[in-house]
Amino acid sequence: YVSTVFDNYSNSVMVDGKPYNLGLWDTAGQEDYDRLRPLSYPQTDVFVVCFSVTSPTSLENAKAKWLPEVRHHCPSTPILLCGTKIDLERRVDKQKGMQMAKEMGASYGECSALTSVGLKQVFDDAIQLVVRGEKGGAMKGKKGKGKEKAKEDSLPVPPALPKGIPAPWINVETSPFAAQFDALRKEKYHPDVEFVCGDKTVLEAHSAILCSSSQLFCRIFGVGVPSEAKLSPNNIPIELLAHRFSSLQIPADFPAEEKKEEGEEKEEEEDEEEEGENKGKGKQNVVEGEEGEE
Repeated sequence: YVSTVFDNYSNSVMVDGKPYNLGLWDTAGQEDYDRLRPLSYPQTDVFVVCFSVTSPTSLENAKAKWLPEVRHHCPSTPILLCGTKIDLERRVDKQKGMQMAKEMGASYGECSALTSVGLKQVFDDAIQLVVRGEKGGAMKGKKGKGKEKAKEDSLPVPPALPKGIPAPWINVETSPFAAQFDALRKEKYHPDVEFVCGDKTVLEAHSAILCSSSQLFCRIFGVGVPSEAKLSPNNIPIELLAHRFSSLQIPADFPAEEKKEEGEEKEEEEDEEEEGENKGKGKQNVVEGEEGEE
């Protein structure tokens, strides 16, 4: 909601078969504009003081705040008290509004800006107040009318104000992350990981999905894992996992099981070689012993 700051509207209407140019000044009700607001009061033909039928406080303010201000600057200008938002649930009935208008010495009307119910009638009644006032003023003496007109002409003309800037339309689009991630999961043409099973079956997958679902794969593919979530070394059978991830970097602290197995194989080969050498030496000793006996 953007608060009103002196908006101007103009429209041509027909009342009782006669055309009238209706100029509306929507004043600012904030306290910051208390000194500027009276500049728009001079030469006003009729005041439409509005309150909300959903707020009893706004009805009390019409009499306590707005009536004294209007009467101070324009004591003889007619007033129409208008109840708004009649399309909503009421907290101020029509009889109470009419009683308040009577106490203020004003006419009464109701409307809904949303449904336009009673809207035209309110402006027609406001114009009728001006027309009736002009007819009654014509019966007065020219002397008094001339003094009043001279007084109005001496008042400053309110400044021309620019049109209000409409509030920007803010539209937050729904994130396509879930749909794109699901499409990546179903993509069969550009996988970056292969699982080779014992029966030589090859299963293709995506490292991004694997890392998002398991911290173990984050460690395998070298993706950063929060310190509090890091895993302890595992004895996972790495020989069952084959990958083709071009930028793969296995962390230094990852358990190098393949290296251990290679080392064990080398030790076994060395042990076998030593055993073979020992057996060969034993055979030579036996042959030498037999030759000695001969």
